[in-house]
Amino acid sequence: MITTDKSRWDARYQRILSRKVYARRVATIENARSVCRIAYSNAPVDTGRFKKNLAEAANRAGVGPLVPIKTKRSKFADRLVPRLAEEAAYWTLRDNQYQAAGRTDEPYYRKILRNRNRAELELRRFEQTEDAIVINAFGGRRASVRYKVYIGRGRIRQTRTRTIVEVHNTEAHASMVEKRHKVMASAIAAVKSGGGGIVKLSKRRYLEALGESNG
Repeated sequence: MITTDKSRWDARYQRILSRKVYARRVATIENARSVCRIAYSNAPVDTGRFKKNLAEAANRAGVGPLVPIKTKRSKFADRLVPRLAEEAAYWTLRDNQYQAAGRTDEPYYRKILRNRNRAELELRRFEQTEDAIVINAFGGRRASVRYKVYIGRGRIRQTRTRTIVEVHNTEAHASMVEKRHKVMASAIAAVKSGGGGIVKLSKRRYLEALGESNG
């Protein structure tokens, strides 16, 4: 009976697969790095929070290095303060009207108080925070001030068939900035047009650079 020793072939095959996985991983990371550099270069700057967060996310994912910029006060502050003050004044007026009419026992009055307190708080937050942003600044009476600064998140995930680079801009206005300026989408398109691999913008609003399947 003749037997064949496949161990040497199996070992060679595994080395070939390992080199393929490594090459795919390197290519994926380089694609993600290119996207992040282009996006960072073209990112709009107002308070700087979007661009700072993007740099942090890229660095945490290992596709930097990008230098997080220093945040600053919005160039629209002179327009935003009156907008927030207007909202606070509106609910103060409604509060005074209900008090004057003796209607403070009505259920809607509790909503007026909540809105007045919220509007006054939002105004103070914006005035007291150097790099605060305002969500829905000029759309209706529900402007919301975000004063907490978030840190970008990033990581590399390795599965059996894919290398996945995640770069997540965690700022509250990130999706709105992306919708308006197409920062990541334009960077992804540029990399793809240059022959880059599989890169997409996740529904969760972060970059995913995906290596090809082992096949």
